Amino acid sequence: MKNKKSFLPLIITLLPIFYGLILWTKLPFELPIHFNINGEVDRYANKVWLIIIWPIIATLLHRR
Repeated sequence: MKNKKSFLPLIITLLPIFYGLILWTKLPFELPIHFNINGEVDRYANKVWLIIIWPIIATLLHRR
């Protein structure tokens, strides 16, 4: 029963990876990740970090 309950959050956590891989060629190399109070971009990150690494980290933290 525990495996069924953890299956749905795992799928939800992995969906951004699959979606990002589908859009990989259409996305620019750097994507904005933080905006200031005026709505201007403060910080950028490359798409590898946002599409692959963050969802993997979230998945690993969920599995703990």
